[in-house]
Amino acid sequence: MSKLKQWVESIVPDAQAVFRRFPLAIVLVAALTGVILTETNFGGLSNEMMMRLLGGIVLAGYVSVILTLYGEGRGKTVPIALKVVAVLLCLLLGYFFRQMAFITPAAIGASILFLGNAPFWRRKRDDVAVWDFTHKLWTAVLFTVAGSIIYVLGIFAITGALRSLFGVDIRGLVQDWMLPIGLGFLAPMAWLSMLPRHDDEDNDSLRNPGFISKAVGFLGAWILAPLTLIYAAILLAYGVKIVLTQSVPDGEIAALVTPFLIIGALTWLILDPPFIQRKRLARWYTKLWFPLSIPAALLLVYAVFVRIGEYGWTIERYLLVLAAVWALGIACWFIFRSEAKRDIRIIPGFAALLLALGSIGPWGADSVSTFSQASRLKSALVSNEMLNDAGQLKPLSNLNITDDAQALKAKGALQYLVRHKKQRPIMKFVPDAEKAEFRTEMNKGNYWNNSFVNKRFGLKGVSSANAYDRDDRFEYNPFAQLRPIKVSDYEYVSLQLSHNIYRKSARQSKDYKMGDYRVETTNDTVKVYNENNIVVAEQDIWKWLREQPVNSDDNTINLDPYLVLYDEIEVKITLYITYASYEKKSDSIDFRYVILAKGIEVDS
Repeated sequence: MSKLKQWVESIVPDAQAVFRRFPLAIVLVAALTGVILTETNFGGLSNEMMMRLLGGIVLAGYVSVILTLYGEGRGKTVPIALKVVAVLLCLLLGYFFRQMAFITPAAIGASILFLGNAPFWRRKRDDVAVWDFTHKLWTAVLFTVAGSIIYVLGIFAITGALRSLFGVDIRGLVQDWMLPIGLGFLAPMAWLSMLPRHDDEDNDSLRNPGFISKAVGFLGAWILAPLTLIYAAILLAYGVKIVLTQSVPDGEIAALVTPFLIIGALTWLILDPPFIQRKRLARWYTKLWFPLSIPAALLLVYAVFVRIGEYGWTIERYLLVLAAVWALGIACWFIFRSEAKRDIRIIPGFAALLLALGSIGPWGADSVSTFSQASRLKSALVSNEMLNDAGQLKPLSNLNITDDAQALKAKGALQYLVRHKKQRPIMKFVPDAEKAEFRTEMNKGNYWNNSFVNKRFGLKGVSSANAYDRDDRFEYNPFAQLRPIKVSDYEYVSLQLSHNIYRKSARQSKDYKMGDYRVETTNDTVKVYNENNIVVAEQDIWKWLREQPVNSDDNTINLDPYLVLYDEIEVKITLYITYASYEKKSDSIDFRYVILAKGIEVDS
């Protein structure tokens, strides 16, 4: 046992200390890796199940680390029983996130933001110590990311060398085992091993700043600060333009303002230490930032509420409102409160609090958005006289659209509810006699049948202008290096997909769903399924590709890129092969493609 212990300690730096410090976190990291390995090697886990498992495990992992750091800050370890209860609660929340209207990514974001505050929670203000701990924590993240990149590049270099020099193909081993273990287990372990203790004293502290602290200060004072101030001036001018023109661009303001508010606050935090404040530009920035952030945050509030008035609440708009509330809150706090109250823990702490509150509950993003869209759906159905006196749908034969604008509003709201699998508010509109059949049809094939739902609500033919319907749009190129794709004969174009065919393995598979139809690529065969999950077309993609000539210089396959899979009754589904190559040594084909379709109602 002693030799095994020495071997483990020799290959994993400080392994024993990491296991003792973060035992629950390491168990969760191992569980995370196990889930990934199971799906990679055996499949069978749906996207929904992966979301449930991975979301809960990641959240539980961060919470267990927070509890450990909090205990270290108090000088008293948090009881293991309390940690286990917290971990189990996170796992349950992650698994039942739909039933509990819980937004796991928001909760994970809140826990990440709180990491730097965890050792100093309920302690007296100490900005220097908080800054020092937090910048070391994120420096550890940067080193972990850099190490992961080096690991991946090294693995690929070894794989290429073995193929070229010895004809040994280990791509399956790399994809199925080495990458999941390296990125899923070793990378988090490395980060945990680098996490500092809140009371660590070394030569890189702020009292005697070393290379890393000085580098961070230089980045903030001479790069981030001037760029952020210039950007602030541009945003202010843009806000004046909006006021003068009385026009709010769709989606642009959020994309411009939100990163500005986050990066600006981060820059302010970077410039907070006394040794950086000796620079005049740093002092200017810390005085100007919060007053400048207020008009930007107000601009964001105005833009988001304009969209909410037009299209209702969504999770994304709710989070944007939280971002504006956070920016306005910290700005008012740091402008109007005394110097003694300007604790830097408030900046990430307030963001973490808002995200945590918004992740669950009747006041949370999911619940508010669901209620908003259900209300929009009801008002639009009422406008088109589609509901009976009981507030349920009239028979399908009696559903007639009289107000196109309201019908489009109804479909948008309905599609939001379908996309987020909000069965309860949808079922309220279904007549009692149809509920059982409706529920069965809606969930047929393990996915929500959007087309069936739209049809029963009398909205199947309602659609907004398709991006590919315009006469002046004849070409689609998802990546600049690819040749243009003629799409004027089609109504829908997928993103680029990829597939590898290994003749010695049948594990490769990929599903792509479009409305009532589903395209499944399983190793060497492509199948098209209809709304009843019946195969309506099948193509031996391996045979078809192997019949095409191969370039001897680079192994690429010359072919007519259009492969029509299905063409019946006004529905057409085609594969467009953007790249294909044949590797003789491994007897394998690597190809990339997009799916072109027409006659299919695909929800945006």
